[in-house]
Amino acid sequence: TNYFNYAINDHQVPLPQRVVRAGILTTLNGWCCRAYCHRIIKLSDAVPQYPNAVTCNIHGVRSNFIEIGTSKIRSSVLGYPRFSKGAYFIGKALWSKGYRQLLIQLKAHRKKTGVNLHINVYGSGPDEELIKQEAKKEELDWVFNGPIDHANPKLHDYKVMINPSLSDVV
Repeated sequence: TNYFNYAINDHQVPLPQRVVRAGILTTLNGWCCRAYCHRIIKLSDAVPQYPNAVTCNIHGVRSNFIEIGTSKIRSSVLGYPRFSKGAYFIGKALWSKGYRQLLIQLKAHRKKTGVNLHINVYGSGPDEELIKQEAKKEELDWVFNGPIDHANPKLHDYKVMINPSLSDVV
């Protein structure tokens, strides 16, 4: 996770405080990395650069996700539809997880096409009520379902998982 991005893009905090907080966070991260790490293995170049850092594309996918995918392939080979649901977004209810970006993009899509895409949203967190209010105000077709594990069978039939975050390494 790119914590600098979280700190600088928390729009509930005034800009001067965000800049100071991001600067302090970056400095502390650098000190800790220099003091305690002889090698930093980054999963993506989306996170900040550190001394002695290398980027390795390690997927870290849990085995049960591989099993879910395998079962979907088996279903389609047997003639059953693989996916019966549309799109979902899963993430802690924080603006920094990409909710603002999703709002902006879906409003733009609706304006361009006239289609208000239905999205099932899973997650909870400190910004949940603000996110719900904003989605309602913008008349977006979002259904909030509360927190759920990524491997929960309720999610297996979705065709699309949306992750608009600019700070998470996916």
